[in-house]
Order: sequence, then structure tokens, then C-alpha cells
Amino acid sequence: MRGTNAAQPRCVALQGTLGVAAHCGIYARRPSVCREVEPSWEFGRISPQCDKARLAHGLPVLTPQDWLEPYDTDEPPLPQAA
Repeated sequence: MRGTNAAQPRCVALQGTLGVAAHCGIYARRPSVCREVEPSWEFGRISPQCDKARLAHGLPVLTPQDWLEPYDTDEPPLPQAA
């Protein structure tokens, strides 16, 4: 999480270019705070923290369709978790 408290926050483990091709360089060993923020709709529900972070970086929020394979576009979104 080092780097995320800066005026222009960017985790030092983030590799690549946001909005183009980026990924966590320590994903398998990421800290618990990162594990607690799930991407919106990955598990069938919105993540306000994910949405806020994406908007802060000029990225659109994720939608259920972002989790569908290109050939699954007629399928319904993931079900809401109880």
C-alpha cells in the first residue's frame, strides 16, 4: 500500500499503465487491505471502494458485463450474493 497516501495515489506494487494494461506485481502476497477490496461485480455485487478508486483515476466503474466472456454477452449477470 506504500504510495497510496500521496496526493496522486499509486501503489508501488502496481505495474503497467492504468486504463491500458495494469496489474498487481505482488498479487499472491498482497496485504490484507488489498484482499478486502473486491472489484465491483466480481462476486455479483457492487464494491463502493472499487468504484471510488476507479473514478479517482478517470476509469469507468465496472459493470456486470465486464465479467462476462465475449461469447457470453446474452447471459445474465452474476447473481447477487446473499
